[in-house]
Amino acid sequence: MGSERQERMKVLGERLRALRAKADLSGAALAQGARVGQPAVSKVESRRMVPAPMCWNT
Repeated sequence: MGSERQERMKVLGERLRALRAKADLSGAALAQGARVGQPAVSKVESRRMVPAPMCWNT
């Protein structure tokens, strides 16, 4: 994995976690609202997965 991609994944994960915390949502609550599994939220926040663009549309 390239360092630029790793940095983007890091920024995305940190930003998602910060926004979720600001909204006072659990990972499960965010997942339910986004219509994805809770593991997907966890993986994005921990930089183990990049979401597909269509994955986060409601």
